[in-house]
Amino acid sequence: MFEAILELLMQNIFFVILVIGGILSFFKRQIEKQNEQQQPKRRPQQKQQQPHPVETRPARVEERSRSERQWKERGEKLSTDLQELYQTKREEIGKSVEEQLTRDYTPRESRLPREKPKTRPKLTQNQVLPNPDNVAQGVIWSEVLGPPRSRKPHSVTARLRQR
Repeated sequence: MFEAILELLMQNIFFVILVIGGILSFFKRQIEKQNEQQQPKRRPQQKQQQPHPVETRPARVEERSRSERQWKERGEKLSTDLQELYQTKREEIGKSVEEQLTRDYTPRESRLPREKPKTRPKLTQNQVLPNPDNVAQGVIWSEVLGPPRSRKPHSVTARLRQR
């Protein structure tokens, strides 16, 4: 008898969990109701004990304007420094460009010694004709280095397109 009840509970474990959850929530509500009936006497005391929020005073207008002026002065100083730096660098680059233009220009090809063009060795008949090993390696390398299979149309879809 006990085994049958245990087996029934194990087969319907989801239903058992729902029933247990319902019972727990029922008891929890009962406990909360009891606490609410006892706490109204205590709540007014708790409200009186809460601290009041601290009021902050806004910053003075004079302090703000002074700090704004300082930032503006710093910004103006930085902008003038950057402009001076830009002008000096521009002048340096202009001088270096003028120096390069005044130098004797010789084409690069004339400065380098000429090399003789390389001639390819002529292939003999044995080198031109492929052997079975080279052909197999060529097919393997073409599959490895070629596009992936997902990019190639499958034979079934290719046949359907041809019809």
